[in-house]
Amino acid sequence: MTEAFRVLVVEDLPTDAELTEREILKALGPCRFRRVETREEYVAALEELQPALIVSDFKLPSFDGLTALELASERCPDVPFIIVTGSMNEDTAVECMKAGAWDYVIKEHVKRLGPAAQSALARQRARLERRRAQLALEASEMRYRRLFEAAKDGVLILDADTGEIIDANPYLVELTGYPREDLLGKHLWDIGAFKDIAASRTSFAELQARQYVRYEDLPLQSRDGRRVDVEFVSNVYRVNGENVAQCNIRDITARKRSRDREQLARGLLQVLNDSGTGAEQIRSILRLIKQTTGIEAVGIRLREGDDFPYFETNGFPEHFVRMERYLCERDGTGALVREAHGDPVLACMCGNIIRGWTDPKLPFFTAGGSFWTNGTTELLASTTEEDRQWPTRNRCNREGYESVALVPLRSGDEIIGLLQLNDHRRNRFDLETIQFFEGMGASIGVALGRKRAERELQESKHLTDSIVENVPLMIFLKETQDLRFVAFNRAGEELLGYDRKDLIGKSDLELFPPEQAAFFVAKDREVLAGEALVDIPEEPIQSANKGLRLLHTRKVCIKATDGVTQYLLGISEDITERKRMEAEREKLEEQLRMSHKMEAIGSLAGGVAHDFNNLLSLILSHTEFAMEGLSEGNPLKDDLLQVKAASVRAAALTRQLLAFSRKLVLQPVALDLNDIAAGVEKMLRRVLGEDIEFAQSLAPGLGTVWADPGQIEQVLMNLVVNARDAMPRGGKLTIETANVELDEEYAASHPSVKPGSYVELAVTDTGCGMDERTKARLFEPFFTTKERGKGTGLGLSTVYGIVKQSGGSIWVYSEPAQGTTFKIYLPRELSATPVMVSKAPTGPTRTTGTETILVVEDDEALRAVTRRTLCAAGYTVLTARDGEEALQSVLQHTGDIHLLLTDVVMPRMGGRELAEALSRTRPALKVLYVSGYTDDAIVHHGVLDPETHFLAKPITAADLTRKVREVLDSGVADDARGHEQAAQGGVEM
Repeated sequence: MTEAFRVLVVEDLPTDAELTEREILKALGPCRFRRVETREEYVAALEELQPALIVSDFKLPSFDGLTALELASERCPDVPFIIVTGSMNEDTAVECMKAGAWDYVIKEHVKRLGPAAQSALARQRARLERRRAQLALEASEMRYRRLFEAAKDGVLILDADTGEIIDANPYLVELTGYPREDLLGKHLWDIGAFKDIAASRTSFAELQARQYVRYEDLPLQSRDGRRVDVEFVSNVYRVNGENVAQCNIRDITARKRSRDREQLARGLLQVLNDSGTGAEQIRSILRLIKQTTGIEAVGIRLREGDDFPYFETNGFPEHFVRMERYLCERDGTGALVREAHGDPVLACMCGNIIRGWTDPKLPFFTAGGSFWTNGTTELLASTTEEDRQWPTRNRCNREGYESVALVPLRSGDEIIGLLQLNDHRRNRFDLETIQFFEGMGASIGVALGRKRAERELQESKHLTDSIVENVPLMIFLKETQDLRFVAFNRAGEELLGYDRKDLIGKSDLELFPPEQAAFFVAKDREVLAGEALVDIPEEPIQSANKGLRLLHTRKVCIKATDGVTQYLLGISEDITERKRMEAEREKLEEQLRMSHKMEAIGSLAGGVAHDFNNLLSLILSHTEFAMEGLSEGNPLKDDLLQVKAASVRAAALTRQLLAFSRKLVLQPVALDLNDIAAGVEKMLRRVLGEDIEFAQSLAPGLGTVWADPGQIEQVLMNLVVNARDAMPRGGKLTIETANVELDEEYAASHPSVKPGSYVELAVTDTGCGMDERTKARLFEPFFTTKERGKGTGLGLSTVYGIVKQSGGSIWVYSEPAQGTTFKIYLPRELSATPVMVSKAPTGPTRTTGTETILVVEDDEALRAVTRRTLCAAGYTVLTARDGEEALQSVLQHTGDIHLLLTDVVMPRMGGRELAEALSRTRPALKVLYVSGYTDDAIVHHGVLDPETHFLAKPITAADLTRKVREVLDSGVADDARGHEQAAQGGVEM
């Protein structure tokens, strides 16, 4: 809706005001009127109503029309003001019009008020239009001047007819370097900046004819000789009836530089994305920089060990490159000069840039770590070495290079080299250019770093592939969807017996038996579900060429960069042989534990047997003494016979214990085991009975062994009895002999066995066999599987002790219900000849005598029993409780002493030492040793010294008198010095 026209009426008479309003309504249409009478009301109405027309009476009670006009001229001078009066002469009218009234109307002619108002409003509109036009013109001129003065293009105003310069803006002055007063009134071609413009007069004529000319990439030379590339645009137009030419000269140096840089950047990007080698890329980069920038010489340095030599150059003289190639300082010997912290000293300004020794507060360094100068001569003359951070070699300056820039090549936080730009001309660089090269240097550094990383990655991948391919573990990858193989190494091929091309793309279900494949798949799913390493200590797998193998496998998820599981990795070690070796080692350890156990039990058994033998000697002797005084019918004699029989059995047990503990005294000879086996065959057949088939397979040409024949017979007897008891329902027993060679491999799996030549004695039965638990304790004394009262448990322990004491080894091979084989290996004597084993004489022998015998025994009771027995047999007996006492007795006895009967082990002086002492004064003295177990004094590893007389405890009176008589009748003096001689052909056992 249109707002009503606002009219302020200054009138004290309401009727006159009504007439005024009526005439204005007729002329102007709807209006909004406000009548005031006083000055205060008037002033307030001017502010509040903001009238578009003021109609005022000339005379008012409190103030007049001229005052109202004055106030309106101050506050709203553009609002039409019409005076209405009852009477006005010409002077008054003139005064009002001079004061600014737009018109006046006599109240008698009030009807003229409407036209007057219309006329005033029309003049108001015309005045406002003129004012707006004037203001617009002034504003336009101001804007032009401001544009002219502030424009970043050079502007020249020429007389289009003569070509004289009428005006030049400040930027053109700045661009050309010529003051404004040197330009005005001159022709364009008179100015030095434009003298190089070809055919400038022709061009001006062209401008006059065409009214418009344009030149691009126009070279302009400033007053100081600086080249400026400009774009020149000129057109002709009329001003105040005259033709003028306006020339706009735009500096496009930055634009052209930006275009060149853009071209360089695009070319650099293309080169860096090229798949060529690093050297090819660097050559292309340097060539591109030269072509694009026009710089005379460019080069790139890259790290090589501790130094940063030129990797590639373009434009540098050969001698310069040769002299400047390396940066590391060297001493007189050619060794690198190093700083206190160990880094090599890098010379010249290049070294500063590479080490990051720059100060951006200095004008020749940038915040980006570069060095640049457009005048090396002035730089060297105006700065100190301290300013330049490090002593410079100044070779660039000596070669005449004035413009020099050194830009670091960065890969991340590391400076890997630098870009060098040299030019003999000055002013080739500015800060913006250097910053551009810094950005380019970062791109080059990143690209070269990427190339290096790619090369290192390729080398790492090659190394990883080589490791994976050559590691002796099966390595494979499976995709996660169908668990099909996607990669396999050579060890996997060899283990499974498949070519990898036959494995790739296959699943476990296509390669392995269903049960195995299901196990593999279940473990794979477990890995994928838990996304954690799954360790499978033992995993059986059926290979194509090696049968069933046992693997130790580890499986883990391999994730892509987005964290999604992409593959399943498996690494498997073939532990088949290791498990076999572990089982073998456990077996060997068990054998070793058993050996130690047997040694410990043997030591205990030997000690018990020694002490028990002395007691048994006393029991047997006193039993015989008691029986001598009794008649045949005396009941006590039967009791004593039972005591004697029990003592004999006890003595047999102690002999078995001594045999097990390897404390028996052996009297070995060179034997043929075939002779022993053949000699006891009849006895063995009687032991076996008729329900057991007996066979012997004795190898011809059997080698000789060094052993005690009686003990070997005992071994055979015990093994045959054990076999018989294992075949209660009959079976077959076989005795075999053979020559064998036990090699290193066998020795490695059988503790205590040395590689060499052996004679094997094997006893095999078809009996009930044994389990592992029984075999583990088989040779322990008193261990038996027989019923109570059916055996002592000493038979096999006796066999074990005899074989071990004879320098051999025994092994048992048995499984439940599969029979048993005992294999005995005795060292083969390659140089010995077997002897015939003679039987002991069976006829009666003399047991009495009259010779003098010295008895030395530390056990008082046993000494008394021995003296009594010998005295009863007719001998003269001297006694002593130890060696020292025996020596005193011999010194005091003036007669002959025919026999020394001494215990071997005694306090202070043993029997052997006593015999040696007495032999020096009584060389004809014979010696008979008595002991309950072996002692190194008269034996070597249980083997009796040759020609040494020995009687084992326990002893009876009959054994004693028979052995004493045998020694006395031997006719050979017992030379104690010969006790240390080994039997001919004997071996260390």
